Order: sequence, then structure tokens, then C-alpha cells
Amino acid sequence: MQRCEFESAVLSFTEAIKHQPDFIMAYSNRAMVLALTRQPTAAIEDANLVIKSDPQFAHAYTARGIAFAHQGKVEQALADANEATRLAPKYAFAHYLRGEVFKAQKRYEDAIGTYKTTLHKNPNFALAYFGLGVCYFEMEKLDEAISALQNAIQLAPGHMMSYIQLGLTLILKDRYEEAIEIFKKSIQIRPHNSAAYYGIGLAYTGLYDSERAILAFSKSLEFDRNNALACQSRAGEYALIGKLNYALDDSNEAVRLMPGLVQNYTVRGHIYFLLQMFTESLSDFNRALKIQPQNKFALAGKAINLAAVNRMSEAILIWKPLAEDDKHFRDAKTFQTEYRCADEFEKMAHQIIDSINSDDMPDNKPSI
Repeated sequence: MQRCEFESAVLSFTEAIKHQPDFIMAYSNRAMVLALTRQPTAAIEDANLVIKSDPQFAHAYTARGIAFAHQGKVEQALADANEATRLAPKYAFAHYLRGEVFKAQKRYEDAIGTYKTTLHKNPNFALAYFGLGVCYFEMEKLDEAISALQNAIQLAPGHMMSYIQLGLTLILKDRYEEAIEIFKKSIQIRPHNSAAYYGIGLAYTGLYDSERAILAFSKSLEFDRNNALACQSRAGEYALIGKLNYALDDSNEAVRLMPGLVQNYTVRGHIYFLLQMFTESLSDFNRALKIQPQNKFALAGKAINLAAVNRMSEAILIWKPLAEDDKHFRDAKTFQTEYRCADEFEKMAHQIIDSINSDDMPDNKPSI
């Protein structure tokens, strides 16, 4: 349903209530529409009226559960979903709601089992396939995710987010051209589609086409100025083509929009390094490590900065465990390809790796 159709439904149910104030189905239906359009307070009010009148009315528990989920009250949402499935075991939407709550709790195995129960009750429930796709994606079961999302699209070809999620999954399978076509289909559904253009930018990044990636990220930001991921990604591409001032502006904006995201600091740290602002670069990689202490690129960035200021022994102490654990840190070109960093970064990584291989350990210098 489109937004205008939801609004029309609310008006219709409101009119029915005016003519028949004790018509609880109209209240319950209005609660469901209000919940689905993210108006949880009003939805809960309607659902409470229904449940007070008829505590056995499963539909109202489902509507209220959706509203609670939108408020972040996942335990109350799950309690309502459980009650709805107890009262009406064949009610597919109640099972679907349980899956949504499990997904929000990152209980992906439980969510998958519940979505499958939903599909057993109703094989044409497209959103259950979408939920399956998201869970499989989070569990890195990419082939299963692709299959589920394709089913979702087949059943609901107008569901934009199924295309977005499928495109992102295809990118992780290095199927970049296919991903671009899928994102374009979502743009046909919603032309002002920031997420789709962001996805296209990621696909062009995978194809090492910085110019087209920048154009796509710019289009994404045209439709959503607060898309921190698009800012961050465009910054990375600007850095690779040497437009460092543009890159720094974008990375600063990304940090402002999402100060808790580790990648914002690693991207900006990379840019500061290219500007030969080593103190600022090291500071950003340290910030990233405070958020995620085992982030490999942040550790590598710290090591590279230390090496750049003639603190090679400290750099080696950081790099050596990375190389022992991960083959991408044993060869500078492989490292550059994996993390898509600039030549200057690769050259310093090469020096660290050469020093490790030659056992050339210079004297340690004091930390700053």
C-alpha cells in the first residue's frame, strides 16, 4: 500500500467508527494501519480499546505489538505477538511479528524459524521472505539470502527494500553489475531513492570506478543530506583520485553525522595520512580503536603512521600479529586491494612488511 492508501484506510475506519462506535473490528483495523504507518501512540490507544472490550481478539494484539516494536519496546512487542499466536495459531501475521521482534533482538536463528512458520501458514507472505533475506544476510549466508529476497520480489514486485537488500547482498558476492541493475529497479519504484544510489556507488567502488561511484554517492546525498555512509564513501573515493580537500570535507561531515561509526575515523585517518598530517591521522586511527579495538584496518593505519614518523619497531609490533592472522597483511599489494587504500599507504605497508621479513628491527623510540 502507498502512503495515500493508508491515509484513506484510516479515514474509512474512522468513518465506520462514527456510525457504529462499538464496531471493534474497525478500531482494530485502524490500529493496524496506524501501527504500520509508524503512529504507535494512536495505534496502542485503539488496540487497548479493542483488547479491553474483547481480550480474545488476536488481531488487536498484533497491531499493538507492531506499535510497541516501533517504540523500541521489544519485550512488550514479543509478549503481544506470543499472545496473538496463542489465540489464533493460524494467524500468519502474528507469527511474522514474532520474527520481526527476534530480528530486532539479533536472534537470527529464532527469527528464521519463525519466518518459516509464517510461510507455512501463508506461502505468499512476501515480507516473511524479506525478513528471511535480512537474517541470512546478517549471518553471512549469502546464497540463502539471495534466494529469499528473490522470492520476496516475485511476490511483491513493488517492495523497494527487497531490491535494496538484494543489491547489497549481490555486492558481497562480487556480482556488481547485477547489483547495479537491481538498484536501478528500486529507483523505478521510488525515484528519489538515496539508498539505491548509495548501493550503486558501492557497486562502482567494487568495480574500481571512482568517477561513477562519486556520481552515485552525490546523487544519494542529493536526496538525503544526512546519509553519513554516502559521505564517508564519497570521501574515500575522492581520496583515491587525489581530491583530498573534498575528501576531508566529506569525512568531517560523516563524523559529524555519525560520530560513533568506526569507519568514519579510519576513512578520515587515511585522508589525513595522504595530507601528511600524521598526528591527526594517528589520532583518528586511535579513535577508531577505542570504538572497535580489534579493527584490522585501524590497527594497520596506526602502524603505518608510526612507521611514517620513524617508529618502525612499534609499527612492526602492531603489524606482525596481523600478518600472522590474516594473509592480506603479508603482501602490500594484497593489503591495498583488500582495503582500497592509496598508493602512499601501500608503500608504507610495503616498508613495514619488508622490515618484518628482513628482521630489521630498529631501536624503539618513545611513544607520543
